[in-house]
This record gives sequence, C-alpha cells and structure tokens, in this order.
Amino acid sequence: MEPEAAVRAILIADVSVAALVVERVYPAKLPQSPTLPAIVLTKVSGPRLHDLSGPSGKAYPRIQADCWAETYAGVKTLATLVRQCLDGYSGAGSGLTIGDIYIDGETDLYEPEVEDYRVVQDYIVWHDET
Repeated sequence: MEPEAAVRAILIADVSVAALVVERVYPAKLPQSPTLPAIVLTKVSGPRLHDLSGPSGKAYPRIQADCWAETYAGVKTLATLVRQCLDGYSGAGSGLTIGDIYIDGETDLYEPEVEDYRVVQDYIVWHDET
C-alpha cells in the first residue's frame, strides 16, 4: 500500500474525522463541485534511507493533507481533528508498518476563486517498505 493510501485509511477509520468528511478523502485533487468539508492527500516527496549496503527498507515521505471547508471555523475544526488523528500515529494494519507520523508544518489559506478555506498540513510518514 502506498503511504498516502495508508494515511487515507487511518483518517477514515477515525470516528471524529469521519463524522465530518465521511469518505471524502481524495488523492491529489478535489472533484468538480465537491461536497465540503473534505481532505485531499498528496505525496510531496518520497525519500528513502540507504546504508552502506544499499536501500535500508525504510522510507519517510512527506504527505500533504489539504483540509477544505466553506468556513474558517469549519476548516480549523477539521484541521485540528486531522492533526489529532495523525500526529504521533504509529502502528500496523493500514497496509504499512508505520513507525511514526509527525506534523512538519501548517498553513491557513483562503481560496477566493471558489470562496472556500483551506489548511495545508505537511506530515512525515516513517514506514517500512514492502
């Protein structure tokens, strides 16, 4: 499983996040005329660790979570729930053995073209590669 798919599974399994977005967690972009709130997940980078003998089997991609909502209060609530779900997560069962997920940045944005609010969060997802 790709790390962004594993992150999607973790988010959808979280009762608090799912209460807001149901299954509206999309890869790479929002659909046309989306129902909000929603989340878009994008792999920004995919570095892997190497040692002297070659690949170590460990990776730490940066996954961007874009939280979208029609109001600023709504997007801040969703972003908080996403952070509480992901930051510090570790475990298996989501298709990957995840050693740790941690937040590495967060930005608040307003998108005037669609008149919606967005919070961009970057997460580092340490995991074993299969």
